Amino acid sequence: MGMMINFRVLWGTGRYGAGKTSLAFLIASKLMAEGYCKHVVSNIPCSFGDSVSFLREPSAIVLDESWIYIEGRQAVYDYAGFVRKFNHYLLLPSVFPIHQRLSSFSCQRVFNAYTVGVPVWWYRWNLRSKDVKEFGYFGIWNPKAIFGHYPTNFVAGDDGGISSELSTISRNAGYKGTRRQQTQQSVSVAFGVDEEKDDQKSFDDMQEIADEIEDSAGTFDDAVADMEKIEKSFQRISRRLR
Repeated sequence: MGMMINFRVLWGTGRYGAGKTSLAFLIASKLMAEGYCKHVVSNIPCSFGDSVSFLREPSAIVLDESWIYIEGRQAVYDYAGFVRKFNHYLLLPSVFPIHQRLSSFSCQRVFNAYTVGVPVWWYRWNLRSKDVKEFGYFGIWNPKAIFGHYPTNFVAGDDGGISSELSTISRNAGYKGTRRQQTQQSVSVAFGVDEEKDDQKSFDDMQEIADEIEDSAGTFDDAVADMEKIEKSFQRISRRLR
């Protein structure tokens, strides 16, 4: 919980049926019970959930199947640009990877103790951000108690209006949009309707490619740094063996 409060964005990963959504609602309910937020807002029904209009107040946001909605960098801005300023907590259950900018703090169930007759789910959390690499473990007693509070078989067809409401809140707070959005607005003024659509699409495609290259470069730099550390470790071991 301390890590959740500090980082505010958690990717719940793991196989199908591994308790990702349950964990998200369990953490959200605990955040609300301990006074860190006033509301829980989700794109799937929940007995203690509120509508998106309550996002104007401190809230825990559960975005189920978040891989569908968080792919490009723009989605990162839409959902997580101002989580601290608006006092939000973003919980992202997803079996598939989400954008790397929101995946540095993650957790995954590693042991289901129900298989040995103990009502506990055991999780490992991971923090991987540039030079910081940490992990730890925690357990949840009687986690299946959450099952009656949301439909476990519900399919999230959309994000429940969360990104739209967050965008409205951001604009009302004075946010003018990213440089990309501002450029699109300039294009809209300079060209006609058909030209505007074509030009915006071309610009979107080019910007998305540029974003992917930049993010890939960061990932590659991290991988190179890891390899350099491994090489140094092997060198130290080799010297000791001599």
